[in-house]
Amino acid sequence: MNIHRLAHLVETFAHRTGLIAACVFLPLLILGRCWEIVSRNVFDSVTTSFFNAMESELFLLFIFLTLATGYVGDAHVRVDIFRSRFSGRTRLWIEAIATLLFAVPFTLIVIWYGYDLAHSAYSHGERSAAALGAPLRWLLIACVPFGITLFTLSMIARVIRGFTEVDCNEQSKPVSGYGNQPDD
Repeated sequence: MNIHRLAHLVETFAHRTGLIAACVFLPLLILGRCWEIVSRNVFDSVTTSFFNAMESELFLLFIFLTLATGYVGDAHVRVDIFRSRFSGRTRLWIEAIATLLFAVPFTLIVIWYGYDLAHSAYSHGERSAAALGAPLRWLLIACVPFGITLFTLSMIARVIRGFTEVDCNEQSKPVSGYGNQPDD
């Protein structure tokens, strides 16, 4: 299996994971918020801490499981100070250096401590602080390093794919000379 295919598989897995997470958690977040509004305004009752805890835990799952999807789909927030000034291989090098020097080390720290925290929560049988909260809190905590791991792999895959696509595009350019003149 070549590295371009592996990068494509990582991006496809990230995209599908985020799509499934969005299809599951976004409707639940919307329904939870609608129930809270209706119960407060129509039934004149205050919402319980269960709904607040559920909403924050669903939001955590939604964000961390869709983070890589946003990056793969190029829908993420980006600071384009240097990116807009350069094109082609130079832009790719800037993005690769920024990814490998700044983003990947940060995500590796989050992954390292996140999995340690999830393991600690699992071994201690940690439960949610809310009365009817999540009984498997370690699973919620484990989604943070899992999502960041998927995000890190997506960043690396994107850099790899960018370099392989630039190399393929440069090899397919016609050599100037007889027979390769552009049509006027």
